[in-house]
Amino acid sequence: MMRVEEKVLFTGEATFRSIKIPPNAGFPATAVVHQHNLHYVQPDGTDVAAAALVPVHTVDADAVLIGVNVVCMDAPVGDPGEETFTVDVLKANVSGGPATLLDAVVTYPLDAVDYQVEPGVIGATPELLAGDTVLVTVALIGSGGVQGQGLIVTVILREDSE
Repeated sequence: MMRVEEKVLFTGEATFRSIKIPPNAGFPATAVVHQHNLHYVQPDGTDVAAAALVPVHTVDADAVLIGVNVVCMDAPVGDPGEETFTVDVLKANVSGGPATLLDAVVTYPLDAVDYQVEPGVIGATPELLAGDTVLVTVALIGSGGVQGQGLIVTVILREDSE
């Protein structure tokens, strides 16, 4: 197996995943894995608010969760136990209710700086099946202090082409 770290120009036939692609032909859709960077956003200048089971994407084919990043534009300020928030990423389908895709919810730390990226830890079963819907939940925790403002949750999926 070879890993390419540079730009490569193929002038003849190339084979990818056992699919032969003749010169000047585009890649067939079946040879492509789609990487989706999905976003759930709450605008800067407003306190982070609770949100329950907000749908962000329904997969058309089998997929796998490869990353979750949580960023608060104006980080919460306070002592332990004061206002902050958690984020969970879940999946649901016609066969069952929401189930988390993470090992644990992402708790945004009170000692974070503005725009700090807090990664989620992917759970033991990050796979999604065609028809599964990805959901984001935000929960508020603590009291006192200053709640963070502005939120971006990025969910990164790799989805098969069919």
